[in-house]
Amino acid sequence: MRPDEPLRAIAAALRAEHRLLRRMMARMADWLAEGVSPEGLKERGHMLFEALEDHARYEEEKLFSQLRERSPHARHLVGMMELVHEEVRETMRMALERADPREDLWTLLQLSEEHFEVEEQAVFPLAEEGSEAAIRERPVG
Repeated sequence: MRPDEPLRAIAAALRAEHRLLRRMMARMADWLAEGVSPEGLKERGHMLFEALEDHARYEEEKLFSQLRERSPHARHLVGMMELVHEEVRETMRMALERADPREDLWTLLQLSEEHFEVEEQAVFPLAEEGSEAAIRERPVG
């Protein structure tokens, strides 16, 4: 097995999770548009957040921890991704504390989608390519 093969498998698993999470996010957008009660939105938002949090922890522990060691560029990119993870966590905390979480949940959906796009275009390819030259040359979002 090549040294970058485990990272390729991790990136593939994370891409698959993105597809599932996007389905959950689309459903949340439907509920927001349909006027589900604030309490119902909080309950459903909590379930979405748990799925996003499990995904983020897996990225941080399995992918980011290894990529950060590859190059200064990779370390910078991982740092940016971790900041977004914290922003998503804080947005969800605020949503659960407010009487009506709608605005925060819309923000959560937007942040998550934009974050997924950067990961798919810049982070996952670092794991899939495994080349230091590719890591140094790939632009950051």
